[in-house]
Amino acid sequence: MALIKCPECNNEVSDTAVMCPICGYNVKEHFYKIKVSTKKLHIKGKVIKNLKFIIPIIFAVLIITIVCFTIYRTYHVVDIVAGDVISLNSKLENKKVRVSGYIYHAGIPSYNEEYGYVTYYLKLSNNEEIQVNYSGDDAKDISFNTYDILEADGIVSDVYNVGNTILQIDCKRLHKIGVHN
Repeated sequence: MALIKCPECNNEVSDTAVMCPICGYNVKEHFYKIKVSTKKLHIKGKVIKNLKFIIPIIFAVLIITIVCFTIYRTYHVVDIVAGDVISLNSKLENKKVRVSGYIYHAGIPSYNEEYGYVTYYLKLSNNEEIQVNYSGDDAKDISFNTYDILEADGIVSDVYNVGNTILQIDCKRLHKIGVHN
């Protein structure tokens, strides 16, 4: 049994007393309210401590998700192969693509000084054509033969339908991977 001060008259009162013997103040109810509010504060403190831990984790997960989505959209390469159905509403414009096909025209295309690229027309096995505008460092000097199979990595600059031509790709990487039979 401990002695506590009455909040009304400041006299010492037993902590088990219901009322102050001097002034009649209900000390039991007063200290019960204090005890309950202290418990509530203690619980709130735990919740706040947990929130201080959880909020940064949620924020970090959100940032990581945004970064991953951005990287995926930026570096995801769409492989276009023979048999792919490509239409004017394919939503391929400004997408990174990798295509391979064979050169079907005779003669060596000339370097376009005005635009800084050489144009090759590649044919997929299903006769669709892809216009490749190659602007790599060796674009002035590089040459390929008819029926050379080339692989190009680039960005789709246009999707259109003129004859069999379906895509226009601007690329900086173009290399021979074989010869068409």
